[in-house]
Amino acid sequence: YAETDIELRARREYTVELSASSTLASIRANVSEVEGVSYLEVYENDTISTVDTIPAKSFEVVVLGGDDVEIATAILEKKGAGIQAYGTETETILDENGNSFTIGFTRPTKTPVELRITATVSSLQSEAWETNVKQKIVERFKEIYNVGDDIYTYDLYCALNDVPEIVNVSVFEVEKEVDSNNWATSLVIGKREV
Repeated sequence: YAETDIELRARREYTVELSASSTLASIRANVSEVEGVSYLEVYENDTISTVDTIPAKSFEVVVLGGDDVEIATAILEKKGAGIQAYGTETETILDENGNSFTIGFTRPTKTPVELRITATVSSLQSEAWETNVKQKIVERFKEIYNVGDDIYTYDLYCALNDVPEIVNVSVFEVEKEVDSNNWATSLVIGKREV
């Protein structure tokens, strides 16, 4: 199996973190080993008040992909004693001594977005051509945006630049709440949204 340079660097980072003494780095590394996990972020609240929905003295794992029970087990294996694993999803997991723990983690909220594009084309194009252009934009969107990434339409222009029939793009906007008429060239996405 040949790894790309990016894959090798990512694997090395997680391998180092698996033996890390920092609890958060260990949790991150352990959860990243769960099959199917494609996105992972760990947030900590070490204050005595709730911060950004995270209760006092707790942490939150935001994870995309992977099995719920396997994720909760990976969190339990590395979490500190007496610290809450907070999240909108919970699983009850038994430790090696048969003690029951409720482990929380959060799945990102899927937020629909809509794009509006007005373009001048070199000649009348078919419906299949329009479908193909839309698919190219969706593919590019999936390549560059992940959980918590703000959306900027200029990031998507390259998908249109590859279409020789498009002469000029006069409008390229995005909105979060579909049919809300809140169009803009950028969109703020919450750190728990995808």
